[in-house]
Amino acid sequence: ISIDIPNNRLDLEVSDEELAERRKAWKPRKPKITTGYLARYQALVTSGNRGAILELPKELDPEQGE
Repeated sequence: ISIDIPNNRLDLEVSDEELAERRKAWKPRKPKITTGYLARYQALVTSGNRGAILELPKELDPEQGE
């Protein structure tokens, strides 16, 4: 993974074939932490490619409404 902050880039440097194999073999794991602030962080913070920001569920976000 290369991070280029001045150019706002986050790149995974593996081939398409390698990435396809990794995706094929990937299995989601159950979270070790299910309560408290770390569980909230895990549930509400977006991934790096989406800005790594806190994103409230739609029903709790007053800007998105119901």
